[in-house]
Amino acid sequence: DLGAVNSYQFLFALPVIFAVSLFYGGFRPLTINFILITLYMGSVGSSVAYFIYWSLIKKYNVSHVSPYLFAVPAFSILFSTFLINESLDLLSLAGFSLVAFGIFVSSR
Repeated sequence: DLGAVNSYQFLFALPVIFAVSLFYGGFRPLTINFILITLYMGSVGSSVAYFIYWSLIKKYNVSHVSPYLFAVPAFSILFSTFLINESLDLLSLAGFSLVAFGIFVSSR
């Protein structure tokens, strides 16, 4: 069941993320803005993404759709560069290129 798999992913990732965040600087106080954005992205953003993903799976073979999931971190880097003016370093650009090449190779 896909819902169970996703639940297990989140369940097992939570302690790891918690430990890493403690190691790299602890926690910041929660603000209402952070809570609202997190709720929005967790509900609306994820719902739209899953709807698009499952619509594509119904239309195309899963082996052609799934490799594009690897593009999410690459596009996150690009969007953060343009939207919030984060610097785009050579390592990030190399990672983006490797992801694009991997998607190209796996799509053939």
